[in-house]
Amino acid sequence: MPRWKAPDLPDGPLRELNRALHGLHGRAGWPSSRDLQKAVGGQDVMSYTTIHQALTKPLLPRWGVIELLVEELARMSGGRRRPDDTVEHFKELYDRAYGAGEGDGPVPRAPDTPAAASATIGPPSSVNRTDEQANWIGSAPQGDRSGDNGQRVDALAELRRRISDGNYPLGSTLPPQRELASELGVSRLAVQRALRSLQDDGWIMSRQGSGSRVIKNGEVERATNPGRSHHPVSLAPYIAQAFEQDDVSLDVFTLTSESLTAHIQLQAERIHALQISPRSITLRVMVPDMSLAFPYWRSGDAAHDDALKKRAADITRRHLLTLHNVMNNVYTSMLVPSVWFTIHQIPLVPSFKLYLINGVAALHGFYEVVERPIDLNGETVGALDVMGLGAALTYHVEDDDPHSQGSVFVRNARGWFESVWQRLADQEGHG
Repeated sequence: MPRWKAPDLPDGPLRELNRALHGLHGRAGWPSSRDLQKAVGGQDVMSYTTIHQALTKPLLPRWGVIELLVEELARMSGGRRRPDDTVEHFKELYDRAYGAGEGDGPVPRAPDTPAAASATIGPPSSVNRTDEQANWIGSAPQGDRSGDNGQRVDALAELRRRISDGNYPLGSTLPPQRELASELGVSRLAVQRALRSLQDDGWIMSRQGSGSRVIKNGEVERATNPGRSHHPVSLAPYIAQAFEQDDVSLDVFTLTSESLTAHIQLQAERIHALQISPRSITLRVMVPDMSLAFPYWRSGDAAHDDALKKRAADITRRHLLTLHNVMNNVYTSMLVPSVWFTIHQIPLVPSFKLYLINGVAALHGFYEVVERPIDLNGETVGALDVMGLGAALTYHVEDDDPHSQGSVFVRNARGWFESVWQRLADQEGHG
């Protein structure tokens, strides 16, 4: 009788992935979470709670966790290993289950969560830590950067910064892996895993023999004087600074959450790598009800328009699911004592994005409407779209002068967000 019970799921790609992982775990002899934690590099690489979640829960953590577990479980299987017990096979299963490719099956939702509608993680008081868990957290070596996972976090952060800052512009090819490893002072394996994370997040496209090409460039250049509200700035440094505080508070109004998800993933990786240790995280996200009529994603052809709208809805749902999983992993890792995360739909089509940071600062940017070709199931369609990842952001901060430009903007933005959250946000979600 197996020592571990696989999640009971309906037929579909997520069940197939879970069953495959469960079977590989059995062929490896049902190693414990503790044994697997030691095998993949110890507590500075992965918590045993994350491993337990990956092997027993329906919604799996980010691909990097599954990749490490598959590598180690396949090694432990020895002579019982099957031909499809490979990282490549499990990546295909993972992509089908979590919608990496258009039309590759349904994107699983968070439990009891209508697609892209309303999701909550918390309250933190429901978390019960055992003495063993509390001791592990208390004795974790702060700032230990040994091991490929810690190096991967460093390499990933630096590569994302260089892409966002334009050092590697859109369409350019990244330097070879050996050159990057030498330049960044990390192992080649760490570079490979960092590049795989960038590809999973849609920042680069990698082809064997052709290198890695930049296909997404983050936000815009970092401001030389971020205190002035009229300078365009990058989201990255402000999110990073927010997560370096004891108490993190983010209120976000966005179209698809694509930019937000990428930056929250990076901060979660810093938390798991013990680079930062916030005491609490509160994240509230408002996205539009995707059943609304949008002026974007239109081509003039009704059949194409329906497909373009579905494509946008799938992108939104996929990123919200990723965001939910990332925050849930932070919550269950017990590295942050208090985590509160809520998503609500609202009946508004965004013409701008807004980030309220720790209650005293705001990043604001308009969605510019553009006409561009969009790949729609292998067919190139000219359509109206919006610049989300490239939207120019301006920075505003509340200071001691209540009449200053920054103070007025932040105060008004905060009041607007609260009014919409309280009066328009869908508190129940959609069936």
